[in-house]
Amino acid sequence: MNLSERLKALGVRRGMPENPPAPPRREDCVPIEQAVPGEVRATLYGETFVRRQAHPAAERYGHVPLAFRTPPDLLAAWMGAPSLREHAPEDYLFFDTETTGLGGGGTYAFLIGAGRFRGETFEVAQFFLREPGEEAAQLAALSEFATGCKVWVSFNGRAFDGPLIRGRYTLNGVSNPMEGSLHLDLLHLARRLWRERLPSRTLLSLEAQILGVIRTQEDVPGWVIPQLYLDYLRTGDARLLKSVFYHNHKDVLAMAALLNHLGDLLAAPLERPETPALDLAGIGEVYEKVGHPQEAAAVYREALALGLPEETRRRIRQKLSFLLKRAEAWDAALAWWQEAAAEGEYYACEELAKYYEHRARRLEEALRWTQTALESLAAAPKEERLRWESPFRHRLARLERKGREH
Repeated sequence: MNLSERLKALGVRRGMPENPPAPPRREDCVPIEQAVPGEVRATLYGETFVRRQAHPAAERYGHVPLAFRTPPDLLAAWMGAPSLREHAPEDYLFFDTETTGLGGGGTYAFLIGAGRFRGETFEVAQFFLREPGEEAAQLAALSEFATGCKVWVSFNGRAFDGPLIRGRYTLNGVSNPMEGSLHLDLLHLARRLWRERLPSRTLLSLEAQILGVIRTQEDVPGWVIPQLYLDYLRTGDARLLKSVFYHNHKDVLAMAALLNHLGDLLAAPLERPETPALDLAGIGEVYEKVGHPQEAAAVYREALALGLPEETRRRIRQKLSFLLKRAEAWDAALAWWQEAAAEGEYYACEELAKYYEHRARRLEEALRWTQTALESLAAAPKEERLRWESPFRHRLARLERKGREH
């Protein structure tokens, strides 16, 4: 039975049908303890249902091992959190929530998946809310599991999962294990790296396109998950929640593998010949943003050598030329500016004119590049003329005046 058939069997529909089928009768329902392997765990706040699964840390998720091998120096710089460099893999907690809605005080995280390294094992625990009254116990069990973790890793959790969990801890008066911890949200770095190559940067898309994992029909689409839980509360039938546990478990594994891949990719991008040029362009931008100009320039050169789409090529060439300018690598910068100027890039004409006027002291060359830009602007679109014509005319007047004075 495929997903669509399973959803129909339990009365789940997208939209509001005129005559929805009646939910299964309670005497026919399967409780969560029978639907999903797990245990009922006692806490100071009562009992909660927990499912635990252990994976070897060296296990591959797609073509990437779960355990990350590279010290996250660039991730620390990206986050502006130098202390991240001091944390071992055992200090990281990967977490993901499945909720009853999109936010607000009435939103519950009815399933919280969390994964952490313990020696050579990556353990995933899923904390399930059998009914809302068990929320304090659910959160207490998560706190116990997260003991000692100082870096919480999510995918879009800074905007949603993190604030939600903090709010639920506050409402329930349970000590929040996230307090005082770093929060590493992989979404923002993924967007920077893959915004041009991949039309979608959802975790599911990165899982397929970057990690090489395609989920089975056991998975369930995210849009239907809140309704499945509401149906469970209404009927007591937990059969289709097996798909929700599968979905959540895969999300946690994907985050661990993605962090490992990001660490390797950023640590030595030029040692990975399979890395696409567009990815290298994104990596170069990350290097530049975190203050590694030499590494950024090297990666930009490689991306340009491999070949980039036209718009990206022009942008990366400009970034590279400015890095070379700041490094006073004038011969290399001049070569890129001359190439760009030949393709009608006005910033390159401006840089050439500035170089020859102020550094090389060759007014005739500065004048030539200024006149070249003005001649090209005569046929340029209006917005480009408004942006460039006045500065070039001011430059032309100054250069002509200098020429007369000499």
